[in-house]
Amino acid sequence: MSSVHDAFLLESRLMGLLREKIDRICFVHGVLLNLFGRGILITGDSGIGKTSLGVELVRRGHLWVADDIIEIERKGCRLHARGHRISRNRVHVNASGIIPTGRIIRHRDRLSETILDLVIDLVRKGRPQPGGSPCKKKPREILDIAVPRFGLPVPCGGFAEVSRIEEAVHSFFKRGGKR
Repeated sequence: MSSVHDAFLLESRLMGLLREKIDRICFVHGVLLNLFGRGILITGDSGIGKTSLGVELVRRGHLWVADDIIEIERKGCRLHARGHRISRNRVHVNASGIIPTGRIIRHRDRLSETILDLVIDLVRKGRPQPGGSPCKKKPREILDIAVPRFGLPVPCGGFAEVSRIEEAVHSFFKRGGKR
């Protein structure tokens, strides 16, 4: 027995697949930033603190690109990433809901687009782990391009430490992390 939802889901998946193969565009959920001149996509479960972490990184001098729906387009051998048109100038803040980005991030601290260089997966740990270090993961395939990726443990009931993200990104590219 099928339902209307099955047909809608199938149509949605087919449209996504066609968009990916023909237009070379896909969408992912996360927060997109530019740290040290590099495009960083932060992913993880809902409520893990991606947006809060992104806002804190911007307060430390990095640049905000997008929250929630990230549009990634392949141009040659590079991935150009930006906010989806629906959520481009919006940010989801738990206390306030969805608000204009300008209410919490100055215009000069934002970019409209960045080249995607690295994916960081925030991973909730069952119990706190002192000094949980970043662990390298298999690259994430996006539009047939392997994007370097690592996981960062987030303590149970807590949020990722901003300085750990900065250190991990800085050391990754210092060791020759490739675009």
